[in-house]
Amino acid sequence: MRIERCVENLEQAILVEHEDADRLELCSRLDLDGLTPGQKTFLSIREKVPLPIRAMIRIHPGPFVADSQTLEEMIQQISWFKENKVDGFVLGLLKDGNIDVEGCQSLLEECHPLPVTFHKAFDACENLEENLSTLIKMGFESVLTSGGCPTAKEGAPMLQKLVSLAGNHIHVIVAGKVRPYNLSEIERETKASYFHYRVDEKTIPKQRNRT
Repeated sequence: MRIERCVENLEQAILVEHEDADRLELCSRLDLDGLTPGQKTFLSIREKVPLPIRAMIRIHPGPFVADSQTLEEMIQQISWFKENKVDGFVLGLLKDGNIDVEGCQSLLEECHPLPVTFHKAFDACENLEENLSTLIKMGFESVLTSGGCPTAKEGAPMLQKLVSLAGNHIHVIVAGKVRPYNLSEIERETKASYFHYRVDEKTIPKQRNRT
């Protein structure tokens, strides 16, 4: 089992370092579903917290679409984080209810060779199984999802399908109201190995099995 914790600042990063985090997803404005984090925030965490950091790359709130100008801004942000030793990225673009292959390919090329997670915009896709296959073909390392439902518990049947389809090709990171009290049940129902939740949620016991 692997746990990714979503944080917005240094204080939160230090907290989860001593709790259950295997790595961090760093973003700003979680009230807007996450935007690109500030550079100073990233640098302070990079210096003081010895956990892998994946930076969110998202310029604007709202629909997960990008025109040429927004795409160029995202590429510039990726370049800066790479230069400053980020460990990976979290991003995603949609077009007409599906993965924006052209836009995402441009971002993946800039991110290379670092791993990239397609964020929870995935749940807005019209056909999750078909779009997961697209992500695999494109070379995404992981995808964050609650199976197209508000919570992982509700999305468990679809999540199990996605985990099966993913095989060893892509990591399905389960999100959506994951809690210590339901983690074992969600793990059992989804067959997933990767889980994600925010810092303001209760931690998973430290003695859990990390194998």
